[in-house]
Amino acid sequence: MTRVPQLVVALVVVACGSALSGCQGCTPRSAQAQGADGGAPVVEQRIVVVPVPIPQDPQPEPDAPATCYERASARTTLTEAQIATLCIGAWSAGPVACYVDARRRIRLADDQQITLCRCADSAQPVACFRRVDRDTGLTDDQILSLCAPTLALGLTANCRAAWGG
Repeated sequence: MTRVPQLVVALVVVACGSALSGCQGCTPRSAQAQGADGGAPVVEQRIVVVPVPIPQDPQPEPDAPATCYERASARTTLTEAQIATLCIGAWSAGPVACYVDARRRIRLADDQQITLCRCADSAQPVACFRRVDRDTGLTDDQILSLCAPTLALGLTANCRAAWGG
């Protein structure tokens, strides 16, 4: 049985706790109970503890690199070595979806498209590239540094964070 860590959040609930006696000029909609001396409102505080699950890091699909390789073989004209570069460490078939979208929408060399799409979990790097290309005067290599997951996130060759994430 896997235990899911939880974060406990304490909420303070504030509610009027006494009758409206002594409230001068109060209407039922805006009334607050005042203390016996007519001073500060009397409130009741309760702490409510709410367990909130802590999100777990996503886990890769165990056969994702193989699935990526098969889809790339069927949907692209890349060489086996290029497909291996695209799919190594993949967490899903996202690199293939990204590469196919890049072929349709961006004019880059195959190696640049592979760099853009390695470790991607969707075609989002293509949208990033197009937006930055449209809105800035950056070079293709500079845009790759911003939008390619391996470069922008500093991922290792197996698509894992270099800092141990």
